[in-house]
Amino acid sequence: MQHGTDVLKWVKLSLISFALVALVGVMMRIKIGWSFPWLDQKQLQHAHSHFAFAGWITQTLLLLIATRVWPGQPEADQRKMRRILLYNWICAAGMLIAFAMQGYGAVSISCSTLSIVVFLWAAVYLFRWMRLATPHPAFGWLRAALWFGLLSTVGTAALSYMMATHQITQHNYLAAVYWYLHFQYNGWFFFGGMALFSWWLTDLTTIPPIPALARHLLVWSCLPAFGLSVLWMHIPLPLYLLVIIASIAQVAGWGLILIHVHKYRLLPQLPAQKMLKLLLICISIAVSIKLLLQLASVIPAVSKLAFGFRPIVVAYLHLVLLAIISLFLMTYLYGKQLLCQHKMVPKALLLLLAGIGINELTLGIQGIASLQYIAIPFTKELLLLASLLMLCAIVWLVVMQCQKSSATQQYL
Repeated sequence: MQHGTDVLKWVKLSLISFALVALVGVMMRIKIGWSFPWLDQKQLQHAHSHFAFAGWITQTLLLLIATRVWPGQPEADQRKMRRILLYNWICAAGMLIAFAMQGYGAVSISCSTLSIVVFLWAAVYLFRWMRLATPHPAFGWLRAALWFGLLSTVGTAALSYMMATHQITQHNYLAAVYWYLHFQYNGWFFFGGMALFSWWLTDLTTIPPIPALARHLLVWSCLPAFGLSVLWMHIPLPLYLLVIIASIAQVAGWGLILIHVHKYRLLPQLPAQKMLKLLLICISIAVSIKLLLQLASVIPAVSKLAFGFRPIVVAYLHLVLLAIISLFLMTYLYGKQLLCQHKMVPKALLLLLAGIGINELTLGIQGIASLQYIAIPFTKELLLLASLLMLCAIVWLVVMQCQKSSATQQYL
C-alpha cells in the first residue's frame, strides 16, 4: 500500500486508544471492589464507554476503511480522511477527560456534539467515494453501517438535550441510551465490520461475495430489532410481532453467512496461522450466542429477567463490544498484517483472548447466579484479573508496534 508508514502510525494510535479503554476499565474494577476515592464511578463509566465507542472502535473502523479508500485517491482526498481521523480522535480524547472529570457538562457535551459532526463529515466523504468508485460487494455493508451510525446520533442528541435542560424521565433516558447503543453496535459497528470482512473475502479471490440475501436480512431487521432493547416499554402487539420476525431474520442472515464461509472453506485458505483461525472461530461463536440470546429475549419472561438484572446487561454489552467488535478489529489488523510481524504477537493476542474469555465467563455466571440471588465468591477478583490481562496484552502489543514501526510491511 502506498501509505504504509502513515497507516502504521494510525494503527499505533488505535492500539493506544484501546489500551486507554482497558486502563479505565481496570480503574473501574478497582473502584468497585476496593477503595479508590479520587474519581467518581459514574463519570468513569461515561468516560470509558464514550472513548471506547469513539476513540477505539469508530476510530479504528474509519482507519481500516480508509486503507481501502486511499489507494488511487488524490493526495487532497487522502488529507481529508487523515483530518477526519485526527478530529475524531481529538473529540474522543476530549470526551475521555471531560466525562472523567465532570460527567455530563459543557465540555463533555460539546465534545460529544463535535464527534457527531465529524462522523457526519466522514459519512459524506465515504458516500461520495463509493458513488465514484468501482462498485464492490462491500459497499452495501458500508452504506448500511454509515446510515445506522447516523441514525444512532439521534439518541446522543436526545441525551445531550435532556442533560443540558435537566428534563429527564426514566423511560426517555433509557430509550435514548438504548437507541444510541443499538444503532452503534448492531448498526455502525457490526455492518462496518462486515464491510471489512467482505473486502477480506474478495482479497482471497476464490471465495464469492457474501449472498445479498444475508445482507438484506440483517440490514432490514436491524431497525425493528431496536424493539428488543425496549420490550420493557410494553410495545403494541403488531410491533412486538415485527420484533420477533426481525430476531428470526437476523439468525437466518447470520446462518447464511456461516454456511457461505464453510461452503467455500474460508479457514483452510487463510495463512497457516493457528491464532488467526482461532480468533475467527471465537468471533463466530460469540456472534451466534449473541443472536440466539436476542431471539430468546423475545419471550416476555426472559426479557424481564434480562433487563431486571444489571450483571446480565453488562455481560451482554461486553459480549458484543469485546468478544465480537473489538476482537474482530484486532483479528483484522492481525490478518491483514497491520500489526507488526513479531513472533510474540500471537501470544499477546492469546493473552487478550484469555482476558476476554475470563471476563465473559465470570459476568455470565454472575448474571445467571443473580437470577437466584446467589453471590458467587471472588467475582470482583476474577473481573479485575480479566481486566488486567486485557490491559497487559494491549500494552504489550503497543510496545511491539512501536519497536517495529520502522519495519517494512505489506498493507493489503
